[in-house]
Amino acid sequence: MQPCREGQQLKRHVRPLLLPGIVDFFEEGAAAGKGGLELIGNDVAAFCDDLVKDSRTYADVYQESIGREPGTAEK
Repeated sequence: MQPCREGQQLKRHVRPLLLPGIVDFFEEGAAAGKGGLELIGNDVAAFCDDLVKDSRTYADVYQESIGREPGTAEK
């Protein structure tokens, strides 16, 4: 079972605000009478991986805060 259209919308909408977006997504689904697996599909791990694949890491945020490009190390 593939994620429904709502799952695809969540992935585009949530990345900057991951936790609040996920909560809203599941609350809206529950209000519509849908269960979790109905919203995201049977492969929960793949849904989660896809959800965060383009998210910045804490290391990226730290590198940016000290004025370096993410993914570069001090030499």
